Amino acid sequence: MDRLIFVASLLVAIPAVAEPVVHPPCAVTIAHAPEDVRAVIEHWVSLEPRCGVALEVRIVPTDGGLYLFARDDQGRVRERLVPDAQSAGVLVASWAADDAMPAPEPVAVAPPEQEVAPVLAPEPLPVQAPGMTEAPAVYIVRRPAPERWLTLDAGYGDQGGEGLRATMDVWAHGAWRIGLAASISSGNVPFDSESFGTVRDAKALAYASRLMSVGDWRLRLGFGAGLDLASVANLGSETFGSISGVLPVAQLAVTLAHTLGDHWGIEAGPVLSVFPFQLDHMDGGAYFRRTADLMVFAGVQRRL
Repeated sequence: MDRLIFVASLLVAIPAVAEPVVHPPCAVTIAHAPEDVRAVIEHWVSLEPRCGVALEVRIVPTDGGLYLFARDDQGRVRERLVPDAQSAGVLVASWAADDAMPAPEPVAVAPPEQEVAPVLAPEPLPVQAPGMTEAPAVYIVRRPAPERWLTLDAGYGDQGGEGLRATMDVWAHGAWRIGLAASISSGNVPFDSESFGTVRDAKALAYASRLMSVGDWRLRLGFGAGLDLASVANLGSETFGSISGVLPVAQLAVTLAHTLGDHWGIEAGPVLSVFPFQLDHMDGGAYFRRTADLMVFAGVQRRL
């Protein structure tokens, strides 16, 4: 009898071993990311036991680390800048667990008269800033600077003109861009009621534009003002040579662009130039009048 009581006491003292819980993988779609970063994120997501939302994630390398953009199935958007792939994996896994909801408190189960420390879920790894001896308790988040673009386009005009155009964003804030534009073009235009000529333009302008982005697509509406060095050679009159001068010019541009990779893109769209004045030739009474010209440009972009 004493031996039976001893065996029963041992069975009561031994805690029950829980069966391992197999959880389904989190619904995380990595739409864009470097391959080495993608592998680290997939590893961390596979370890997350609390899958609350479905995510679509994009990761873009920047000067400050990795820029993360995620949209969940409820329409919410999350953006962060982290220093490395490990921090990105931890953060995406916490987003997949729907970190907006508080995690349940851990529950400890112990036999009578036995103290067992509660088992807590692992916390996300803190991000340590350069020069710090101890890791902070929270993430250090820096919003990346708005993107700026350098563009080179080739164009074709409504009156047979051809040209090249270059633009550069100098300043960016939110969806707004301020920059510089330069272009050269040539084409045939009416000169007066009896003749026509060949006009060559060299334009230099400053512009302001509004940028609207949807995924990898960008729509830009811009307005510019500057000067046009115009030179016109008459092809239809024997008594008239040429006219040249500097005219004020205003421009309206609408372009649609698509991002290719991390640093490149392509764009296309019309550019309307408006000229409020005309060039006059006093000898012979000939003059050159042009109110506007329209050209369609297409070309490549480089992220600055």
